Amino acid sequence: MRTEVAAFEMWRRSGSIKPTIVGLRQRIRGTLAAELERTLPRLPPLSESEQRSLEKMLDSMTNKLAHRAISELKAKTGTPEGQALVETARLLFDLDEPPSVEGASDLAVASPMTPAPGREKAS
Repeated sequence: MRTEVAAFEMWRRSGSIKPTIVGLRQRIRGTLAAELERTLPRLPPLSESEQRSLEKMLDSMTNKLAHRAISELKAKTGTPEGQALVETARLLFDLDEPPSVEGASDLAVASPMTPAPGREKAS
């Protein structure tokens, strides 16, 4: 019974870090996407395959950059140190407003692959 209560408490506490994790991933992905958006006008039009490759690259870079921070947040959940880490992450990454947890599984931000005016996709 104690292990079940402890497991439930751990599960309950983990929900409190979800907005921070979602916000962290969104902040990183958004920053990377903005940099890509700045670069795209200097490139020739991209094929759909090339666009998908860049989207996968953004996702991979987001995962790599966020991995350590998210792992630490999860490992320290429910501890005073964990709460301090959440507060620090929110401060360092300017996560003042917790993101909506609805749709938290959909972490993608708007695609930077929409061609700028005057740029058409190559087929």
